[in-house]
Amino acid sequence: PEKLTAHSVRDLISLRRELAATRARGFSIEEGQVREGMTCLGVVLYDYSGKAVAGMAVSLTHREATPDMVANLGAQMRETAAALSRRLGAP
Repeated sequence: PEKLTAHSVRDLISLRRELAATRARGFSIEEGQVREGMTCLGVVLYDYSGKAVAGMAVSLTHREATPDMVANLGAQMRETAAALSRRLGAP
């Protein structure tokens, strides 16, 4: 797709690198790729079959998104997504 900002993913190699980092971390981090000055974190919720059925996200300004804040929010979101997924019967 067309780049939305100067920070948007430029190519397939960069996208694959970002996806690998997201999987390893357990949550996504989007830093100004869609909207300048915004950082967004996201997690996936799974159902009983292990299928991704929903997502949860939070947005912060770059000023609010300190490394500690991102790490703490990401961990809390990951835990919340796991708890909700278990309630949906996820394995």
